[in-house]
Amino acid sequence: MASWLAQLLDIQGAFLNGWFQNGERLFMNVPQGFSKFYPDDVLLLLLQTIYSLKQAAMQFWCALLAAMTDMTFKKNKADPCLYFNWIGEFLILWMLWVDNCLVAGPGDLVKGAKKEMMSQFECNKLACTIRLTQPVLLQSYTDKFQLDEHSLMPPTPAESGSVLSKGEGTLLGKAEHK
Repeated sequence: MASWLAQLLDIQGAFLNGWFQNGERLFMNVPQGFSKFYPDDVLLLLLQTIYSLKQAAMQFWCALLAAMTDMTFKKNKADPCLYFNWIGEFLILWMLWVDNCLVAGPGDLVKGAKKEMMSQFECNKLACTIRLTQPVLLQSYTDKFQLDEHSLMPPTPAESGSVLSKGEGTLLGKAEHK
């Protein structure tokens, strides 16, 4: 993760990006201020979702999932708002929150993924660029645990190949396992 870049995008008019499914047809009254252009007995057929509809959030989410699939990102099994893609040996992540999308990974891949998303939706690039670097943190671990570049990884408490089962070992108190 050293030298990762993260950028935040805001999808404009997110809830206006959805389409009705299963032949659903929705009508609405003429909005205030427009009634002078229509006869009194007219209803308007909605072609796409609009804000305040129950369907708007769900339809936008479906459009966003379709975009992630189109961009070959896979949903994380533990978090439905996290998408990932391995490009060669490099990992790139999308973290989605309503209409805000954070993309993180190596710099060039972030720029490419951001461009792809902007081709799917009209987006604002928020003035938020985060650069994730860890050399200072890694050096502090090296100093604290007196590790050198060539030292072996410390062994785990269990022997390789052993199978753990319920009831084995001793239980630790709260203070001991921290």
